[in-house]
Amino acid sequence: MGKSISFYKMQHLGNDFIVFWLTDLLADYKHLFTADLSQWQSIARQLCQSKFGVGADGVILLLDLDLIEKHNLKALATLFATEYKAKYGFNLINKDGSIAEVSGNGLICSSKVILDKTTDSGSDPSNIMPFNILTSNRVIEIGVNTQGKFKVNLAIPEFDENFTAELMTIINQQFDDYKSLYQFNCLSVTPVNTGNPHCVIELGDLNLKDSRQFQVLAQIGESIQRLSVFPQGVNVEFVSILNKSEIALYVVERGCGPTLACGSGACASCAAMLKIHPLVSPVTVSMPGGQVQVDWAKQADSHVCLIGYPQTVFLGSVDISCLQSTKC
Repeated sequence: MGKSISFYKMQHLGNDFIVFWLTDLLADYKHLFTADLSQWQSIARQLCQSKFGVGADGVILLLDLDLIEKHNLKALATLFATEYKAKYGFNLINKDGSIAEVSGNGLICSSKVILDKTTDSGSDPSNIMPFNILTSNRVIEIGVNTQGKFKVNLAIPEFDENFTAELMTIINQQFDDYKSLYQFNCLSVTPVNTGNPHCVIELGDLNLKDSRQFQVLAQIGESIQRLSVFPQGVNVEFVSILNKSEIALYVVERGCGPTLACGSGACASCAAMLKIHPLVSPVTVSMPGGQVQVDWAKQADSHVCLIGYPQTVFLGSVDISCLQSTKC
């Protein structure tokens, strides 16, 4: 048996993560500090299993970027791209071992872990924040609002207008393939990138309490994810407008499948609906796991922001060497 490494089990609206603070691994697991994530991908596949591991939607790796130079961890300079101006580095591996660019809920959970690891108990978060977290493709500012909730300035939404018309025809075909199971009224389809790719599909009616409806939507979402028009995969959001400041949302995540909530999906869906309809921001997003707020100014250079407060489910420990050997 090797040394046990501690982790945080975090969740936000039922979107759950196993979070490692990489500083804890420096003494005994330097061999894991390589320029790729292949070893961590294997570890994530094992740990995220609910029956044989901890169970989670993904594994998050957090690092104080000052440690790269301090400990001469040259391999990580590439992995965490330290030329960017950020204090902390973030990498997310989905439950299937694939690497995700970003996660809104993952960043909210990570922000609480960072505060827990770097501040005294009872400290006011507003005295430390905002701070920047570096993901695989961008720097994201994390702040705190007046209610003490974390605010993730996720991304400037990117829309592909040329792709939208073509995509509507393709998506309608996917619904036709399942019309014997359930009749859906597909009103619009919007491809949007909020740091990772999304396909936002507006439906006339979405019932968050209808489990049969969700089973069919899960099948449709997974069939959409297999389409060749999404070579890098895609997160699929099914959304319905409830009123001028609230939407209902069901998400089939790339690398995870159906989830109770998705932060980047909530942001993408709100941006898409605010672009099409005269909704009022901030928008409350109701998902099977609960509600979250999303704010977007609808300007070309404005970030879409996710606002929420995560929970620490428990603190645990795991023998990573045991997982690597698969002989324990």
